[in-house]
Amino acid sequence: MIEAVADRRRLQAFYQAGKVVLDAAKLGTEGGRALSYRDARLIDAAVRVAIDDICEDPQSALQIRRCQQPQCSKIFYAQRKNQKYCSHRCANKVASLAYRQSHRRERATRERIRYRQKMRQRTGPNVKVGRQ
Repeated sequence: MIEAVADRRRLQAFYQAGKVVLDAAKLGTEGGRALSYRDARLIDAAVRVAIDDICEDPQSALQIRRCQQPQCSKIFYAQRKNQKYCSHRCANKVASLAYRQSHRRERATRERIRYRQKMRQRTGPNVKVGRQ
């Protein structure tokens, strides 16, 4: 159920005496309600109460999100409205990858210069240094 809310998708839960339908894509708008027609067992009642709680406070339910870092995908409760990542670690991974991609040529040039300097120190200043 929490995954359906985090992914903003539709959830149907069937139980002994009926079914519960939650369309999490409509949370926070008119019509984002869970529907259940009968109660049967305790677990069925618990599911219904949980879905009713989600529908009664859609702003809190919209804070349930999935981490946007591709290797993580954890579900978390966002502390801020624009929070995309579950932790600073995931945010730093995405930021450092974006930096490396945008500065690829400068970093490669810097590494080539560093390699040439290192090889000239080992072999002498008049030796031509090729590629690694």
